[in-house]
Amino acid sequence: MTGFVHEPFDSHGFRRVLGSFPTGVTVVTSRAPDGRRVGMTASSFNSVSLDPPLVLWSVRRKSGLCDVFSNAARWAIHVLSKDQVDLSVRFASNSEERFSGLALDEGLGGVPILAGCVGVLQCARYAAYDGGDHVIMVGKVKAFYHREGEPLLFHEGRYAGLSSATEQAYRALRSRIVSMRIPSGGRFKEGDLLGEIGLSAMAIREALDRLCAQGLVTAMPFGSYQVVPITPKHVKDSFDVLESIAPSLFSLAVRKASQKVVNDICRSLSDELRAWEAGTQTGDLWLDCCQRLFELMLEMADNEHYLALWRRMSGVNERLWRIAFDHALAPPAIAITRDFIVAVRERDHPTVMSLVQRFVQDSRDLVLSVLESASPTKHDDAAEHHMPCDNRYRDFRPTQNTTEHASPCHSEYGYPTPA
Repeated sequence: MTGFVHEPFDSHGFRRVLGSFPTGVTVVTSRAPDGRRVGMTASSFNSVSLDPPLVLWSVRRKSGLCDVFSNAARWAIHVLSKDQVDLSVRFASNSEERFSGLALDEGLGGVPILAGCVGVLQCARYAAYDGGDHVIMVGKVKAFYHREGEPLLFHEGRYAGLSSATEQAYRALRSRIVSMRIPSGGRFKEGDLLGEIGLSAMAIREALDRLCAQGLVTAMPFGSYQVVPITPKHVKDSFDVLESIAPSLFSLAVRKASQKVVNDICRSLSDELRAWEAGTQTGDLWLDCCQRLFELMLEMADNEHYLALWRRMSGVNERLWRIAFDHALAPPAIAITRDFIVAVRERDHPTVMSLVQRFVQDSRDLVLSVLESASPTKHDDAAEHHMPCDNRYRDFRPTQNTTEHASPCHSEYGYPTPA
């Protein structure tokens, strides 16, 4: 066979081939020496032996919980069901409130047990092995639980255990929120969406659960939902985090990338520029290009801290960038991109950092300006005039006295070490 990539190869390509193998999703829980409940999402679970009953999973050495799990006498592995995307996202974050509000039981050794999983294995430490940048943990199963149900799957960087109807509902709702057709702070009920989206109530409910886990939507009393409002404080906090990680992230990625990857990035960006100049590129496509570029940089940087932050912020940032691109950010971004291509090709790290920082700052200033001009306190109709809102969602508009509401991930912004 031809086409094999031989050593040394870049981590970007290696990650892609690993991602082609679908895995289940688990949450591993335990107790820290000080009694704290700890937990993290892991897809590296596998069976080892029937006699004795052994299973394994691995924890990244750079994880903030590596020492805790490496020294724990017991832990529990929870096999998530397809409707537990929210748990997967929650335990992949850095929140100190991972267990807040969850229905919990106490297992062997006081290990917290999550409800609703298709399987739970309570394990005692059996062995630990060096696994490169991971520690391989082997546990002896002391008790287990199983129920019928479909597991949550992860494939090529996304959840694959959702039904096609759920995926359609999720994409449709996310598009409406990100494009501001359902405006910032707007409230609605599940039934309001049934006729327009044309999918089942179950699919819409599962999609809303996923959006809640991403911090784009909040469940409200009496079966209603609210799109997390975009406030000036929200914008400043989001872009402050972005400004703190993006320049270093891009610089690290450019340093670590192979020459082939660098050439591919420059070629792709040059194609996008030519399409824009020819009038065949739209703001939406340019935004998609920027999103893909950022995700590619994350893969190349191979840094768990940056990846965890980006996963929590991606939906929020997409909305903020959508506002910016809808209000003439694209032309300045194109000028920055021309310089960026040259800097990447020459691996000029200081210039890459400077350009990315400028792009983030310009985006923040423009979004804040748009929000300021659209403030209802200045002009009752301003929000409708400035924000691209579909008339069918007019009734979803928030009232003037809508209070500021921080998304679940908003309160976590900062610089924690991810699990």
